[in-house]
Amino acid sequence: MIRHDEICKQLHTEFLERWPLEAVHKMTLGEYNSLNNSDSFCAWLERRTKPIGIISGRSSTIFDIFERHPWRAPLSGHGFANDERYTWRIRHGSTAAEAFASVRNKIVEIISLAQAGDLEAIERLEHYPPLVRWKIAFLYAPSNSMLSIFVPAKLHQIGHELGVDTPSTAELHRRLAAFRPVGQGIYSFAFDLWHRSSPLFGTLHRKYYIIGTKYGAHATDSRAEEMKEKGVVATDFGPADFSIESLYLDGDKDALRQRLEENMCPEPDKALPALFTFLNIRVGDIVALKDSGQPKGGKAFLKIIAYAVVVEREGRVYQFDESLGHCLQVEYLATNLDLELEQGGYGKTVSPVDNLEAREKIFGEFFDASDVQLASAIEKEIEHQERDRRKRKGVTQLSHKTGLRKATLPAVINHHHLRIQSELLAYLRQIFPHATILGEENYIDICVRINNPAEVHLYEVKPYVSVRDCIRAALGQLLDYARQEKGTDTIRLIAVGPTPVSVSDRDFVAFIQQHLTLPFEYKCWRADFNL
Repeated sequence: MIRHDEICKQLHTEFLERWPLEAVHKMTLGEYNSLNNSDSFCAWLERRTKPIGIISGRSSTIFDIFERHPWRAPLSGHGFANDERYTWRIRHGSTAAEAFASVRNKIVEIISLAQAGDLEAIERLEHYPPLVRWKIAFLYAPSNSMLSIFVPAKLHQIGHELGVDTPSTAELHRRLAAFRPVGQGIYSFAFDLWHRSSPLFGTLHRKYYIIGTKYGAHATDSRAEEMKEKGVVATDFGPADFSIESLYLDGDKDALRQRLEENMCPEPDKALPALFTFLNIRVGDIVALKDSGQPKGGKAFLKIIAYAVVVEREGRVYQFDESLGHCLQVEYLATNLDLELEQGGYGKTVSPVDNLEAREKIFGEFFDASDVQLASAIEKEIEHQERDRRKRKGVTQLSHKTGLRKATLPAVINHHHLRIQSELLAYLRQIFPHATILGEENYIDICVRINNPAEVHLYEVKPYVSVRDCIRAALGQLLDYARQEKGTDTIRLIAVGPTPVSVSDRDFVAFIQQHLTLPFEYKCWRADFNL
């Protein structure tokens, strides 16, 4: 996630250069919020600093005064006033000019308090939405003094899970920010907390879901092959071109209902429960794809055709796709299945599986599987799909449309990998107190630089059950990293995995050592590190 921190830090700097406090003092209504102006204050908050923390995708009412689209009717009632161009909350004034002056004064006050580190005073402020208030506070507060999480309810939920219970959002920001590991940026740390992928949460508590492959306009046709090709699971409720990324893991059903109503969702009562469940499926959860869940011959029936685990790619879990609709990134564990079960109760398109007996029956070997077992299943499935691709018949034309996957082997943030990497990094810092030790430098898992004599140790972590799979996956990367080292006397290559070597593994390692000119070894974490 180092790349994520770099991107966010650059955006943060650009925002402050464009909108210092003195510029906000002089800001006009058009500079605050206007259509087709990507340089407005609200555009920067909502879209241009989106990687820092999402507030986009909600109603424009969160900005308290906004320019309406020509096709949008004025808001009637609910504490809003309108003129021919703008809509605003009536509590700020009877005219657009009065309302904007009030809003601008509030923003200036938030910025001043944030720069002074007075988060408690920001929390006490009224008449300006908390979501925007806390994002403004983060952008102007001293570095690392608070988290880039702007939904108070979500922040308190995270705090409760980590044993930090306090009614004060301001205090929670400070206490959780203090948990940030050395070497990790505040942006990726907040991202990990939001997605429950931080090692602070310990073992991830998996949940299990069944998702249908026939839905929407293609209710009679399975979308399974397209999902597999794009590395996602999907559903499609709500209006067309309706991204709800900002509500992923939000837990705010009322906000989702409002979005559906504002976008004229044709069946909001049907869409709401399905989308709310879908949006709360998180990284590490296991999904079974069904071909059918309707009774057959008067008996309960469920046909499972694939299993997958939800992952994050390039900083995103949710993504909207024009063809499939709402998507969650996954790695497939097994595909092309034809598992028929006498199991009822899962006729809906998106269903959680809460019953323990049903979980064991439906998910089989993937029920209660460890990260190591899942990583091994992913590797086998990738190899299986590669073999299938090589067997495919040629075609005369290729589609110009691209899927969501960026490569054949997408980068997967695997919790077991991250845990080993994090613990190994801390261990090596103790063993080599005077060396330069970095994680993720030029994508190397861990690099240890010992200056006298010039010596570099390159570590590549792989989470697979098989020692052979770990070595095969790590060795090519290690050699590529070694090639880039210049002016180094000694380069040592170390592949690290979770499984001790067997007798046959020792022969494999010995063969590699005999034929490589660089020192190479495989080490099992934690057994081979005397821990």
